[in-house]
Amino acid sequence: MIEASAQESSATPPSEALTAAVAVPTEAWASHQIVVPAQACPTCNVPRTAAQMVPDAWVYVIGDVDARYPSLAVEKEAIGAMARAGTSGLSNEAALQKILEVPGNAYLAREMCFVLLVQEVETYILIPHYPQDFPMLVEAARSELSAVIGTRGPIANPDV
Repeated sequence: MIEASAQESSATPPSEALTAAVAVPTEAWASHQIVVPAQACPTCNVPRTAAQMVPDAWVYVIGDVDARYPSLAVEKEAIGAMARAGTSGLSNEAALQKILEVPGNAYLAREMCFVLLVQEVETYILIPHYPQDFPMLVEAARSELSAVIGTRGPIANPDV
């Protein structure tokens, strides 16, 4: 299983908008709610909205993890690594998988974009919480179905 932060790749309907009231999950406080006051971001001092202040929502999804090239530069570097590795007889996907599994190409795995497809629909962009989790993403991209457990992040920009 992969624990990752996932960004939604589609817009959330207004009916599912998050509120500023957060339920506290302890027994003593189970029936109480805490209203989170408006706070500014510590780095840029921009006021946060109520949706940004609600704790991370956990996501449990089974789907297919797919490695994608985020830019032309990363694609060219991957093609160069494939040529150096001698993967001429393999398909593009198999050759990419082979070079991503090599420990010397860990830099390339960190540059790749990993997308979770649910029923062939691009649903989440996977971002590991820790850099040590990239090998798990590479392994998940090799398998046909993977279970992903993580927190839902903000909606991704269309250019991502």
